[in-house]
Amino acid sequence: MFTMLGEIVEFERELMNERTAEGQGRHMGRPGQPRKNLERALDIKAVTFSP
Repeated sequence: MFTMLGEIVEFERELMNERTAEGQGRHMGRPGQPRKNLERALDIKAVTFSP
């Protein structure tokens, strides 16, 4: 039974990858952050962890 479930999951994953590669599917994953947020986080880290 687990083998069959695994095959179905693998098939669905392949379909998602194909659709995403063709540009028809949504991008899967977390959206990127604006550059200013990254720079601010690095500034805070530098101040917090400086010796």
